[in-house]
Amino acid sequence: MRCAILLDYIKPASVKFRACVQDLSRRSDELGYFEAELTDDETEILINFMYIEFLSANYINVPSLLRQSLVSRDYHAFSSANHLAGLMKLRDTIKKETRQMVSAYSEANSQLFGKLKNLLQQEPPPETNDENGF
Repeated sequence: MRCAILLDYIKPASVKFRACVQDLSRRSDELGYFEAELTDDETEILINFMYIEFLSANYINVPSLLRQSLVSRDYHAFSSANHLAGLMKLRDTIKKETRQMVSAYSEANSQLFGKLKNLLQQEPPPETNDENGF
C-alpha cells in the first residue's frame, strides 16, 4: 500500500528532475527501486520534488481537504486561509531550495565544470624566467 502511495509522487518528481544524470524512468515500480544507484545529492533532490508534489496534491490543490479539526476557541486563531497561505509558503520555500540544489547539482555535473576541475587538479607548469624576468 505504501509503495502505491509513493508512486503518486515519485513519477511526477522524476519528471521534474530533468537535470538528473541518471535515467529516473528506469525503475521498478513494483519492487520500489531505481535501476541505477542514485547519489546522495540525487536522492535529496528527488525527495524534495516528492515533498512538493505531496504538499500540492494533498493540501494546496485540493481546498476541500483543508478542513481543520480545531475546537471553536482555536478556530479564531487559525483560519483556513492562513493555513493555506502557510502551506503555500512552505511549498515555495522547498521549491526555491530544490532549484538551488538542482543548480548546484547541474553545475557539478557539467562538462565545463569537469574540465575546469581537472585543470585545477593538474600540477602547475614549472616557473620559467626568461630574459624579461617572466
